Amino acid sequence: MQLPTATELIERILYHGAYGLAEALSDTALLAEVRVREMKPLYHIGDLSKLEPSKASERNYEGKGLSVSHYPDSWRKVGKLSGDVWSLHKPDARFHMAYSGRKKATKWAHEQGLIEPTKVYQASYFDDDIGRELAFHYPSRKELEQEHDPDDHPEVEVEVVDTYKLTKKGHARARELGGKGDSLTLASLAYAHHHDYDGVYWHHNHDVLGLSAPAGTIFQHKLSGFKRKKVKEGDWPHTPLNEDKRGELGSLVMTPLTATELIEAKLGDRTA
Repeated sequence: MQLPTATELIERILYHGAYGLAEALSDTALLAEVRVREMKPLYHIGDLSKLEPSKASERNYEGKGLSVSHYPDSWRKVGKLSGDVWSLHKPDARFHMAYSGRKKATKWAHEQGLIEPTKVYQASYFDDDIGRELAFHYPSRKELEQEHDPDDHPEVEVEVVDTYKLTKKGHARARELGGKGDSLTLASLAYAHHHDYDGVYWHHNHDVLGLSAPAGTIFQHKLSGFKRKKVKEGDWPHTPLNEDKRGELGSLVMTPLTATELIEAKLGDRTA
């Protein structure tokens, strides 16, 4: 059984709150279950006709589900969205946390033959306008230099990094679930769909100036379990638009393993 390091635990608490800590512990097989005790309402901006699978967007980063966020003001600005604001609530909703659960999801997706290891060229630099480091991946150095000419952009650091790419099977699954064909996004969506989660949530930094806000997706077949209502202007939580932290989903219930289960966990790999 591999325990997370102190640094990993601190990072998950800082960036993902209690849910990140719980998922870190669940990765060690010390917990039988991690679930939200009381899910905070989520918000969707736009036409709820998108509840119909035929009208769901294949181009959304979040996939073909219904895009949602706990921060409608921020999400509206980041996504340049317009329309009515709807609240969706399911007290015991289960979401796969895309960041804190990435290791688990990519391992599973690799085992299922959906993704495979690859190397890409990464161009990274510090953007003074938004005050953070940016990184972009390209399949070849030639394509990288077409976008970031070394003579014009000497500040760009270039390195080869390990990542994943979609397999033929993964591309087929991506056409079903959406997600812009990104390997790590597909891993999260496919893992959550297979393990009967209500959706996936990305705890992006809450920084509207940097075009970033926490958001997620609810799978189409899970939408009937959510209560929904149109929200009047101003009747939703307002937050600073440049608050650089990640939001909480709600309070948690963490169920420890029994002594027998803990022994069994040590003897074998407990993977969902």
